[in-house]
Amino acid sequence: MARFKIISALLLLVSSSLVVAQTAPNYGQSNADGTNTIYSTTDNYGDLYDLTNGNGLAGSGVSGCTHGQFSDDGGCGLRMELGFSFEWHNESYTAAVMSTNGCLKLVKEDYFISNMNNMYCQDYTPNALGSGQNGYTKTATDTLFPFYTDLIGGTSSSSGCNNTYCQSSLLFKAFDDYAIFGWYYLREYNRQSSNSFELYLFDYNDSATKCGDHPNISCSDAQRAEVNKPDNYGFLYRELDIKNHDVLIGEQKDPQNYTQYLFYDDNVDNDGDGSADMTFDEMDDGYLEGGGGIFYSEATGEPVQCESNPLYSTHC
Repeated sequence: MARFKIISALLLLVSSSLVVAQTAPNYGQSNADGTNTIYSTTDNYGDLYDLTNGNGLAGSGVSGCTHGQFSDDGGCGLRMELGFSFEWHNESYTAAVMSTNGCLKLVKEDYFISNMNNMYCQDYTPNALGSGQNGYTKTATDTLFPFYTDLIGGTSSSSGCNNTYCQSSLLFKAFDDYAIFGWYYLREYNRQSSNSFELYLFDYNDSATKCGDHPNISCSDAQRAEVNKPDNYGFLYRELDIKNHDVLIGEQKDPQNYTQYLFYDDNVDNDGDGSADMTFDEMDDGYLEGGGGIFYSEATGEPVQCESNPLYSTHC
């Protein structure tokens, strides 16, 4: 049976009834990775795990860097070890590097990082994948783009941190069978705003269905091995506020193998409604912001979620 690459959503159940979410906007999805690609998202996944514990600072067992410790168009110079092998496009990765601008570079176990700057998406203006335009995306390899745009640290416009304005941070925590990378309270460059989102790497792709609704997603290795399917990842979003820069969401194994879920081109009619989008929200219509989620996995046949919910996808 054909192998499918799935960006799948966790659908919340309330009293055993499916919550009906709004339809995702037309994002102009595209790919060039030689596989059948299925996209599915949700706008009501729920809150972020939040490695800051809601106070803007690193919680217990969390590594990374807070405001003042990471650079504009750079990062905080840390090789973050997963504690497991993440299988993706038939290769294994054991670490990752976070960029301020909302990218995650996957790192193989035997790869020595001689220059950390080469690991960052330093180009502050992302280009559409496959466009061939000069910049980071033209030659990027082994990179996930949960929310690639021009972000910077500082004091955000959110005041939910002990009744004061929140300090931005790039944080990471590894669990037994998954890892969380969090970008919290990042400002858009040269503008007062706040953007928070997380990227999950799951050791097996049954994490979403086997472990219940977020944040109760911890499962034992023995439970994971019962299914033993290829690994997956997820993007989750809270506040998003971009007005003056392009935004890219997707992945790129190499310039010939990529999946672009979304590309927001500032001041362009991205969704084909006849009017230019002056902000990211005009294109997204608030779909991802405030609890939206995008999930990717590789599986054989139909999405695994179809087993318990035949209405999960048109591909069931």
